[in-house]
Amino acid sequence: MQEEELKINPVFEIESRDGVWKAVERGLGISVVADFEFVPHPNLHALKI
Repeated sequence: MQEEELKINPVFEIESRDGVWKAVERGLGISVVADFEFVPHPNLHALKI
């Protein structure tokens, strides 16, 4: 991200994986998770960064 000059300004933290998924699914933002943590879901999509 530094190479691409992308800056993230977090507004809040959610400590549970399920909570993060629900927040992203409802359009509250994005999240970064390890590829082995991602579970396919019809409303969530993995993007390589």
